[in-house]
Amino acid sequence: MSSPQGPGASAPAVNLDTPPPDVRAQMAFQAPADSFEPPAPDRAATCTGCGADFKPPHAAPDATLCHDCYEARKRALADLPHTANGKWLDILPALGVERERLRDEHGPCPGCGGTDRFRFDDKDGRGTWVCGGGGDRQTGDGFDLLSHALGLDKHDAYLAVAEHLGVIGSGPIIQPTPAEIAERQRQADERAARDAEDAARQQAETARKAAVICDESVAATENPYLTRKGVAATETLRQIETDTAAKILGYHPTANGKRLTGSLLVVPLHRNGELVSLELIDASGTKAALKGKGTKTGAYWAAQPLDAIEGTVIVGEGVSTALSIRMATGLPVVAALSVSNFAKTISAIHAGYKRLRPILAADLDKQTGEPIEAAVKASRQFRPHIPLVTPDFGPDRPEGATDFNDLHQALGLEAVREQIEAQWLNDRAASNDAASEAAQGVLPPIAELIATDEELENARLTPRCIVEDHTYADAAQIVAPGGTGKTTLLIHEAIRMALGMPLYGLTVTSPGWTFIVTAEDKRERLLARLREIINTMQLSPSERSTAIRSVRIWDVSGLSLKLVRAHDGNVILTKLADQIVEACKDDPPAVIIFDPLVSFGASEGMVNDNEQGLVTAARRIVNGLDCCVRLVHHTGKANGREKTLDQYSGRGGSALADGSRMTTVMQTWAPSDSGGLTPPYGCTPDKDSSISILARAKLSYAKPNLPLIWVKRTGWRFEHFVEAPRDKGEIRASKADQLERFLISELKNGMRHTKSTLEDLRADINMTRAELRGALATLQASHRVYDADLSDDEKQGRRKTYLHPAEYSADFSDDGGEIPPQDCPVSGTPDTPFNIAAALREKNGGDIAAPFFPQSPSHSAGGIGEYAAELAELADSDDREAF
Repeated sequence: MSSPQGPGASAPAVNLDTPPPDVRAQMAFQAPADSFEPPAPDRAATCTGCGADFKPPHAAPDATLCHDCYEARKRALADLPHTANGKWLDILPALGVERERLRDEHGPCPGCGGTDRFRFDDKDGRGTWVCGGGGDRQTGDGFDLLSHALGLDKHDAYLAVAEHLGVIGSGPIIQPTPAEIAERQRQADERAARDAEDAARQQAETARKAAVICDESVAATENPYLTRKGVAATETLRQIETDTAAKILGYHPTANGKRLTGSLLVVPLHRNGELVSLELIDASGTKAALKGKGTKTGAYWAAQPLDAIEGTVIVGEGVSTALSIRMATGLPVVAALSVSNFAKTISAIHAGYKRLRPILAADLDKQTGEPIEAAVKASRQFRPHIPLVTPDFGPDRPEGATDFNDLHQALGLEAVREQIEAQWLNDRAASNDAASEAAQGVLPPIAELIATDEELENARLTPRCIVEDHTYADAAQIVAPGGTGKTTLLIHEAIRMALGMPLYGLTVTSPGWTFIVTAEDKRERLLARLREIINTMQLSPSERSTAIRSVRIWDVSGLSLKLVRAHDGNVILTKLADQIVEACKDDPPAVIIFDPLVSFGASEGMVNDNEQGLVTAARRIVNGLDCCVRLVHHTGKANGREKTLDQYSGRGGSALADGSRMTTVMQTWAPSDSGGLTPPYGCTPDKDSSISILARAKLSYAKPNLPLIWVKRTGWRFEHFVEAPRDKGEIRASKADQLERFLISELKNGMRHTKSTLEDLRADINMTRAELRGALATLQASHRVYDADLSDDEKQGRRKTYLHPAEYSADFSDDGGEIPPQDCPVSGTPDTPFNIAAALREKNGGDIAAPFFPQSPSHSAGGIGEYAAELAELADSDDREAF
């Protein structure tokens, strides 16, 4: 049961006028002074206090104290807390409390056991203490500790101390004089001042040693404790060998008499933004804070700097718990390091970081499986209450499993994420749904939407150009099969953009640094590639320094860090995009790369919604930093095998390709490839080199049909070659392939198109009207697309058919499946030689008449292609009657 007073409270008053029955025998008198009556005339007694004869009053015939001694003893008992002040280290052991337990560091409780739940801090000499046993935090003074440790009630504890100090018992009562009381107060004040000075000295020394250990420590890579817990280190965690730490501290770190051993995890503790202490953890999980009075109180560990973030932060008890939550949710986390420190940590966050909204992640009580009561109390003492989340192991909770790290190891990170989101749905939606926040109150008065002369004068047709005909400040994707070296190529590009060197022969108009957010390759691996590429470029010292500073890598591998998340069937933005803008606003990069894109999305099951959400997140960054955001995407399996080079080569739906303003497709090339492409002059393959093709499949701010870029890589050295301009036939065939894949992608997502709807989307398809009609005519002439009937529900006006790709099959589907056949009959089956769509539509209610083809084109693919081109030119003309 918790004591009703805290360490700073004075001892409670005891009503000595009406003591309980078991005390009356010792007090021997229970009437107040104003009801004192003379003793009965027939009985006399000897006062056990002063030895004088007295006559007991009628109200207390068995009294053993005369009136004066009784009053003096009552005053002495009232003054007992002052009498005991500063003497508790002698009083408590004398009355049965183990002296070894009375230390100002965490250890076993003399009342309820445990290993590190108890601390005797003896503030102001009052015998104060703290116990967090079972999650029910208890505090009090020396009298309370006697009750907690020995099971005494308050009166018995009071009397035991009084008897030990000679305040009651045989012998005369010595009442302190006013001068003696004043002297006691002076001594108490001096002792408090000395204690405060000593605590300040200890805290300064502890902070100094903590800083030295941090300086001498190394990054916590492959730390044995973190490995055992299955969590990844962060930049704020370090590690150091025990012997090295002991030399710095001047003592060997211990916990409950047990020495820490091996490689120690170093957990920096901050208070008010200052490093104040450390927690050291060895591989077994034994934990020790640095010595020093009050150094750990109110201090906490943050997995990331808190001054650069806003929104939600989750406060857990231990380091491994916080790290599991961070890996599962991608949210910032803090560890309070003890349940008794929750309230102080949350108060510190409220005071120092106004933009943060804490959530408390509580452990479970080992015995009951319920949330620890002290954590519940901490969450409720704030207004409004702090949201509380707890792990749920179901009916078969593993023995000893109490926290989110245990849940992580038992059921996986996804279970951690789902439970936290489920328990904290409304708060999470309010803080993490950036789209929802952006939509609140953003619609200005309609009159303000009228363009001004200044706006019209300054409006740009294209965003900021970074590399001409290659990179602009907008959303972009680079698409390539896995293992083609795209990430290494991007590092090569980043170096040249930073130094202002021509990239693939193109002018770098806005040099700048590149920010790579990698969820696949570890930072160390990418830095090694950066070093090797720099070494092959023969840069000057200043160029080398600029290149190193200009490629900045954030390794989030192993974390569940997302730009968008799925919630209740919808895709919503997280705060990651806005956090990146906030972190980079003072020094914006030229390019930000997310690699690979699949690691930052919600769910590939919600294909186009997921892709549209990612494009929206990219545009938030673009709008905030005026930079290019490149999303590294993988090709579909079929596209990877066929080595397609159009903008729809990426896996998934069409929203990403449509929403990106730039699409670069990268494919490898080998002499044995059957695609018919030949490297430009000088790009000669050899056994020590690899050759890749870069196709600028979509670039909204440059002229169409840009030539292919061929890249020859030899070791870490890159050479580029530009393809000679293609002839019209090759361009027309390429556009036909591109349109066919667009139709297949749309059909997979339930969209059926006619020529009219395609022309409405030609900007998204990245074709002119003539290119679109020519591509469609080519597809229909070769019967790769034919008209299929719409169902009755889908027919509208004259629209009764849609364009169906004849070769739609598993080859075009990443999941190996096919679109189910339509229930309606198909007009123009493969048995019908040819059937060209909208350009040949008659004025007969929308029916399609099969055209007459001259005999010669039907015998060769080339003839069909030429005839299709002629049809496209006619279709693009205003004279439809020519048909």
